[in-house]
Amino acid sequence: MAIRIDNSTVSDKAWGDVDKAALARRLAENGDAAVIREAFAYVPDLENRSEWGGPHHELQGDTLVVNRNGVHALAAALSGARGGVKWPPSARVAALAHVRKHYGAMDEEPPEGMSAE
Repeated sequence: MAIRIDNSTVSDKAWGDVDKAALARRLAENGDAAVIREAFAYVPDLENRSEWGGPHHELQGDTLVVNRNGVHALAAALSGARGGVKWPPSARVAALAHVRKHYGAMDEEPPEGMSAE
């Protein structure tokens, strides 16, 4: 069954309780590039899910929704937390813009350091 993207639904589920490996498996099986690129901020190769980075969504049934805590974790990583991200500069800039979009949808201000630099 097709997976639908719903960026207007925001989950407050603890990010540690989201099975990111199962999310990647399910999205890879589904094969919809748009859904994969929405769920993961960095997808350099659709065929190699071990390279995907920056998950910040979860599945609720067949619907991909924003996970507030995942967005916060990704924002922190993009700002250098937990060693930061080792992505090309253009990918980091794109991820920052994507995360800022989610902050707007969640009616939250992005944290300091979320500029595109």
